[in-house]
Parts: sequence; structure tokens; C-alpha cells
Amino acid sequence: MLHKYSETEKDLKNYIHTYPAGLWIHEAYMKLAELQFLLKNPTAAIETYSNYLNHSQATRSSTRPSTIWPISRDSNSTTAELQSNATINSSRTSRRADI
Repeated sequence: MLHKYSETEKDLKNYIHTYPAGLWIHEAYMKLAELQFLLKNPTAAIETYSNYLNHSQATRSSTRPSTIWPISRDSNSTTAELQSNATINSSRTSRRADI
């Protein structure tokens, strides 16, 4: 059973490294920290939580839902329109965060 945990830990680290802006990045950080704690490695879990917090602040994770919304809402939109919507939504969210 421990082998599966170690393999999962490796896979989560690989995902975080390969897809730092991936859709599941926040989930990957949290699951990795939980797994490290279960593996009785609290120092690694604390480091992972810290990395997660630093990553969340650096990427301003609150912008992700507003950039995805236009895509899910209208599947017939052109790529240029989607990029424009993402840029507009991102700048709106950034301005709200600066207040």
C-alpha cells in the first residue's frame, strides 16, 4: 500500500512541475501536502503548503474562474473573442485585488 502512496506523490509532483498553470494545480498541491502528512513527513507537507500559498499569490488564482467562464458559456465563440474576454476579465479582477 505504501508503494502506491509513493507513486502518487511522484505523480503529483510531476503534475505540479509540468503544469504550473494547470486547471487542477490547486488540487494537486493540496493532495500532495495531505499525502506527505500521511506518509509521516510533516516537514515536506509544510513546505508544500508554503509553495501552494506562494504559487496562489503569484498567479492570483481568483482570475482563473473569470477567464474560464466565457469559454464554457459560449462554445461557438472564436479564439480571438475568447482571448479578448480572458484579458478583459483578468484586468477587471486585478483591479479589484488592488483596491
